[in-house]
Amino acid sequence: MRIAVLIIGLLLGLLMFLQTFVVAAQGDAANDDKTSEAAAVGLLMALLWLAACALVIGFPRVSIVLFAIAGLLGFAASGNFSDLAIWGGASFVLAGMSFLGHRGKRKQQAKERERDEMIRQGALAQQQLVHQFATQGSSAFAQERPCNQCGVPNNANARFCGNCGVALASP
Repeated sequence: MRIAVLIIGLLLGLLMFLQTFVVAAQGDAANDDKTSEAAAVGLLMALLWLAACALVIGFPRVSIVLFAIAGLLGFAASGNFSDLAIWGGASFVLAGMSFLGHRGKRKQQAKERERDEMIRQGALAQQQLVHQFATQGSSAFAQERPCNQCGVPNNANARFCGNCGVALASP
């Protein structure tokens, strides 16, 4: 989602820059102060979008705030220029998408931490089993006794041979 915000934000931001320069040129040619002010707001919004897009991958929270500020600026200055309201709405949409990307990233990190913890616990349990086997295995070997008939080692507490079934002598 964050990559989608990056791509969409950059493409639409480029469009906003182009539109802003066209409006600024028209405002300068007609000596219209309102058009020049709207172009200045559009330029500021485009710069905020550029910064938000640059930070959407590494710092999505900052990106959300920058898109939201651009949206507020667009709606505040949209009195005579409805295109600023459209850009403001697009800013809020990108802020929402950036939020969803941030939330997805946090969920993914939580799953990775959980998986790493499970792996760590599994490795710890495996080490404990190996240690237990090593300590019990050597003591169990010391407690074995061979069958008098077939010679197969049996547990010291066994009453009959596990191989041939002959009764073992009392320890």
